[in-house]
Amino acid sequence: MSSRTLAVGLLVVTLCLPAVAAGTAPTSTVSVDAPATAAPGETVTATIRIDAESSVYAAEFELSYPSAGAATQATPGGFLSANASTFVVANRVNESAGRVSFGESRRDTQTGVTGEGVLAEVDVTVPTDASGTVALSLPSVKLAAPNGSAVPVAVENATVDVETDGAPTATATGPSDAPAGTPATVTPTPSDGVIRATATRSAPGTVSVSATGGGTVVASLPETEVGDRTGVRLTDLTVRSVSADRFDATVRAVSPDAAGFEGPEPPVLAAYNISHSVSGGEYGPVRFRFTVSDERLLEVGAGPEGTGLYRLTGDGWTRLPTTTVESTDAGYVFAARSPGLSTFAVAAEPGAKTTAVASLTPSPSPSATPTAVPPGTTAESPSDAIGPGLGAVAALVALAVVALGAGRR
Repeated sequence: MSSRTLAVGLLVVTLCLPAVAAGTAPTSTVSVDAPATAAPGETVTATIRIDAESSVYAAEFELSYPSAGAATQATPGGFLSANASTFVVANRVNESAGRVSFGESRRDTQTGVTGEGVLAEVDVTVPTDASGTVALSLPSVKLAAPNGSAVPVAVENATVDVETDGAPTATATGPSDAPAGTPATVTPTPSDGVIRATATRSAPGTVSVSATGGGTVVASLPETEVGDRTGVRLTDLTVRSVSADRFDATVRAVSPDAAGFEGPEPPVLAAYNISHSVSGGEYGPVRFRFTVSDERLLEVGAGPEGTGLYRLTGDGWTRLPTTTVESTDAGYVFAARSPGLSTFAVAAEPGAKTTAVASLTPSPSPSATPTAVPPGTTAESPSDAIGPGLGAVAALVALAVVALGAGRR
């Protein structure tokens, strides 16, 4: 039986079953961590944290933000991907409702995760006409244990005080979703506002990135010639907490077959060297998005589960937390997090199972309106349905069963 057939079959069977009772498992806490203050038009990061008292295998949440503002898709944190691969089954923004929906599950393992960590991060832009306070809340949170049972969860929401006295607002002078390589600039906002960088192909295999103003630098990268030949494309670079007035970087694609290049142990599909103008203390964590074509993975006999981004340090190569985001016509899309910039390699371990990510991603369905929890309070998360006849916990049970079933083959 193919992995795609197994996944779909188990998912359909599981959705027909009632959710497993939670039992006496300890209550885990999921909270929103955000800056205490922000200016109108400023972009802040909402970090969705978890303190898991019992083992967690899959998680799903909805983040509510002011609908007059804006938000990005969630970037997976490293909690669920600790010592295992994961897949994202939902990651979408409902602008009209002011909601970000996100779901992620472990796979190829029978163990869950306990302790503290980050489920995901979402960048939220405060409405330009905001005043007083704005709420960043979690109206729906669901956790599933390795055996598919529901994990009791308590929710802690957050509020952000809006400082309007003399605070400048962000003014876009170019399209925020400009195509790769097209200059787009934004007047810098105070604190950690998003600054869209200019990214252009400056030479064969080389992209130059430039941004003025501190904050979070976001760059959409055009393809490089070396990247094109490897079937790998580095598409997005986000550098957080840049304190310098200007940020410049050069992304050079390096051929894995280049003389003198020694990559990590798994076969290297592509490599990139990123030099930059700021010191290590002038910027924070880095996030990457990259795609790998199906054909390239087949060439090395690997699947998305064995694919990861590696970083070169003084101690050698280190695999970074890497999550499979989705499967598209262009191949698999991955997200990875790094503590800094350096030389990076995309590598894939041969023999890793190939799971049809697209078949595990349900189509968006109308959501029932959840009962809102007042900002700043702690409450038990409601059992809201996420689709006709399907409870959210049942969906997480399905994720756990599918992931475990594929891992036991």
